[in-house]
Amino acid sequence: KEQLKAVDFLIWLVDISNGVLHERDADFLREAPTDTPILVIANKADKKNEQERLEVIESIKGTLQDRGIEVFGVTAYSSREGKEYSEENLVTKFLDYAAKKSSEKSNMQQELNSIISSIGTNFKDTIKSEQNKQYAMGDDIYKAQDILAIRSLTYFYSSTSKRKSRLIHDEREFIKIAEQIRLNMRKVLA
Repeated sequence: KEQLKAVDFLIWLVDISNGVLHERDADFLREAPTDTPILVIANKADKKNEQERLEVIESIKGTLQDRGIEVFGVTAYSSREGKEYSEENLVTKFLDYAAKKSSEKSNMQQELNSIISSIGTNFKDTIKSEQNKQYAMGDDIYKAQDILAIRSLTYFYSSTSKRKSRLIHDEREFIKIAEQIRLNMRKVLA
């Protein structure tokens, strides 16, 4: 049941020979998060004729509806024949839907990582620029001969040093926040 909370999609197999969805299966499916798409497949469908398959599917649908369990769909399938006994092709539709949703999640994570990387690069570039200004002012202070020029350059050097220190602090804070955002994104997308 713990693993069920972490699934993005669920395919639940029922042996068509049983003819019903057992209560323990329904209880288990009820535990799935409400936003988890579920496809119920009555497997070994080649063991029943068309009428019996339809009766089992309707029985399963009724059980799910009575228990208030919403599903993507219910279908019959034969692994032996590699065939779905449904005009709706629910297995293919479900797998396509899952692939599309997974791709969207992946794209969201990639976009988030790109934004975080861009901001991180901006921090590094700005810190490097402030550091270069400091080096240049240090050279100018060393070469200056006028006391007023030295005082002015020292003031600007100090201001640049403070900006650089603040940027380094902000960069560290950003890294912590970015990791928290990534963690929350993974939780939301799970």
